[in-house]
Amino acid sequence: MEKIYLNSLKGKRTMYGVRIFGKVDDVVQEILKHENNGWINLEILEKRKAHDWNTHYLIVDQFAKNDENG
Repeated sequence: MEKIYLNSLKGKRTMYGVRIFGKVDDVVQEILKHENNGWINLEILEKRKAHDWNTHYLIVDQFAKNDENG
């Protein structure tokens, strides 16, 4: 399954965790594009080659429970 990047959000490591930031209009539009029944699952991943202002990125978690396996 191909990764779906949430390009409107960026992440930066802080001393307490990860700060997520992005332009509200772009974020809302992108989330609505990928939502499923009013929900969206995201993963925050650390970049291999990070910049001072951008150390993490987000992808849409596309995991779907297989009903056959319970």
